[in-house]
Formats: sequence, C-alpha cells, structure tokens
Amino acid sequence: MRTALAAFIVTAGVLWQAASLEEILERAAVYAQGYQRDFTSVVAEEHYVQTVTRRGGGVERRTLRSDFMLLRGDAGRAPWLSFRDVFEVDGTAVAGERGRLERWLRDSRASFASRARALALDQARYNIGDVVRTINVPLLPLEFLARENQDRFRFRLRGRETVMGTETVVVTFEERRKPTLIRTPDGDDVPANGTFWIEPSSGRVRETDLRTGESGRGQVRTRIVVTYQPNERLNMLVPSSMEETYLAARETITGTARYSNYRRFETDVRIK
Repeated sequence: MRTALAAFIVTAGVLWQAASLEEILERAAVYAQGYQRDFTSVVAEEHYVQTVTRRGGGVERRTLRSDFMLLRGDAGRAPWLSFRDVFEVDGTAVAGERGRLERWLRDSRASFASRARALALDQARYNIGDVVRTINVPLLPLEFLARENQDRFRFRLRGRETVMGTETVVVTFEERRKPTLIRTPDGDDVPANGTFWIEPSSGRVRETDLRTGESGRGQVRTRIVVTYQPNERLNMLVPSSMEETYLAARETITGTARYSNYRRFETDVRIK
C-alpha cells in the first residue's frame, strides 16, 4: 500500500499521477504534433506595443493593430511563418483593405504564398528599432518539443508551479547540437535555452520562455515569453500574450503583443 501511494502527489486538492521527465516529454511531443495540425489556418487580431530605448538617450514607442496569422511551413526550414496585416498604427487607420489574409486563405496555394511573402516584406516597415525580429513567432518553442528535435536539447525537470490555476511541471531546455534550429541571416548558430510549463498528464504547454544570444559574443540577447489560454471557439489552448526583449549594443527593444478574436478558416494552404 505504501508503494502504491508513493506514485501519487496531492497538490491543491488535485490528485495526479507523478510522471518521469521522459513520460512528460513524450506527452508533450504528441501534443506538439497535434497542435501543428489543429492550429493551421487560424487568424487572430494582434495588439502590439513596441518600445525602443537607445543607449545615447531617447525613447520611441509604437502601437500596431493587425490581423495576424501563423501558418505551418516546411520541415527543415521555417517551421512556422507569421503574417501581419497592419490596419492601425498609433490609433490611425492604415489605408488598404482589411481582411486580405482571410481572403487569400481561400485562394490557390501558389497565389497565397506569393501574396503573403510580399505582404510580410511590406508590413516589416512598421517595426521600430534596428534589430530585425524574425523569431517573434509565438509557437516557435513548441518545435523544440517535437519528437524529431528533442535529442537536440538537454531537458531538466525543475519542479512544479501553478499557471493561471493549472498545475504544471517546470521543464528547462538547453540546445546542444549544431547547426542550431535558430540561426542568424549569415548562417551563424544561435543556441536556444529556456523553460516550458507543461501539464504533466496531457503534455499541454501553458507557458514558454525562450532565450537566445546568451552564449554568443556580439549576438543580440533575446527573451520571448508566451502564455496560453483556453479558447472555446477553437476548443484548444491559444497564445494570449507574447512579451519580448532584445538587448543590442545600441538599443533595447521591448514588445508586448495581445491576441484576441481567434477564428479558423478551412484551407489546405501550405507555404512551399
């Protein structure tokens, strides 16, 4: 009887079976695979506040409101691609037609790919600061939990924490294989490390903390924290916020993005 009871932990009145790190990572891998499928072709509204503080003095702020979409990319290249269609800058409407992403989702694959890439280049002009941000995609850390990528990382179980009323286990990760999954435009390795907050019984991820640039001389130091909340319309967890910080030689950039009004569009579009 004593042996049987040792396999369970009671926390905050909830009884759940203790799981090893290997079991948790396997459940998280299954969850990440399903999430890639279920999140395809989802559009949300993004409220994005950017602030740049320069070393010599001076602060610049900008608030963007956009239709935002994450789309599954090709394996071995960008796993998730983000597209913003900015419709408001600092409270002023941007000229153009709103809803382009949703209409393009109904177009042919080739048409959508070419239009979306052109839009991504066009919308980048609204960002402030000298740092080109390419990893501020909320779902990127979930790729590290994919079964084919887990052996790239050293995972450690660091205890338990409650996240928005849900019991989770805290799992840290540190990338140790090269070439790394994240690289500079010149192809240099950018090792990733950070933390996951995972529901032990289901493998669902409630929060991620991604850090890069801490071990590379001259690299921009980055931290991106994403929190997830249940969405009744989609019947799944979705990113609710993303907090980002970029520490560069001449400036510090911070960003806060909030996501709402999620909706799904059925399509077979996949970027090639």
